[in-house]
Amino acid sequence: GTCAGYGTMRSGGKTTTVRFNATPVKAVAKMPRTAGDFLWGPNKVTEIELSQTVPPHTDRKTVKAKGDIEDILAAFVEDDDAKATCSYTEPHYGLTFHAGSKDVGSGGTSCRSATLTLGSEPMTKFAVTAATLKRFF
Repeated sequence: GTCAGYGTMRSGGKTTTVRFNATPVKAVAKMPRTAGDFLWGPNKVTEIELSQTVPPHTDRKTVKAKGDIEDILAAFVEDDDAKATCSYTEPHYGLTFHAGSKDVGSGGTSCRSATLTLGSEPMTKFAVTAATLKRFF
């Protein structure tokens, strides 16, 4: 049990008094959330809506298979220097991430770069493996 940050730990038949320091835990709780907090954390993505925005503008897919969701999420790598390097005629994608019935984020890709908005947090740019998204269309 614990009381005012103190408690006991039992290991190998020996009881030791321990003290829990909440300061570092509170500091981490105040840090800005990362993409992983939204996509792999407690709001784990259970569905991704994909739309191919160039060309054509009407292709849409809903991805629900766990392995496919993992492949799509793995295609995004945080990269502040990610730049779109292609022509407008190459496929661009829109994505909406769902955790159950809750929207946890959305974003768009332009060739090999992506910008994602997750929750209310401003997010950094991502490099994206477009071939992973292309296989769904």
